Amino acid sequence: MPDDRDSIDPSAKVFIQHLEETGFFRHISDLDKNLRSIAEDIKVLGENAAKRIEQVENLAAHILAIEAVLSVLLRGREIDLDAVRQLIRSRSSRAGTEEISETIETLAESLVMSSRN
Repeated sequence: MPDDRDSIDPSAKVFIQHLEETGFFRHISDLDKNLRSIAEDIKVLGENAAKRIEQVENLAAHILAIEAVLSVLLRGREIDLDAVRQLIRSRSSRAGTEEISETIETLAESLVMSSRN
């Protein structure tokens, strides 16, 4: 059986031989393996991101449910917002989260105010 290389133009043979000798085909093969590995890693990252989104959505649903129950429980009760703010600042300070205490205060105030409606 004749070799396929026998039917190739001599200048093409020289070029292919040069590519083989310089490791071009090996580099292409390595590049292909690396790209496949990167593609698999990206797929795993995407799957993990989807799982995290699901977890965050689940957490948000729980928070909204608790907020609704708490809002109903607070109806008709007088809540001292200054005491709530002070407690938030104190706990934030102990936890080292002072930078978000203003956000927490705003959310707490919103919860108390929504229970008054």
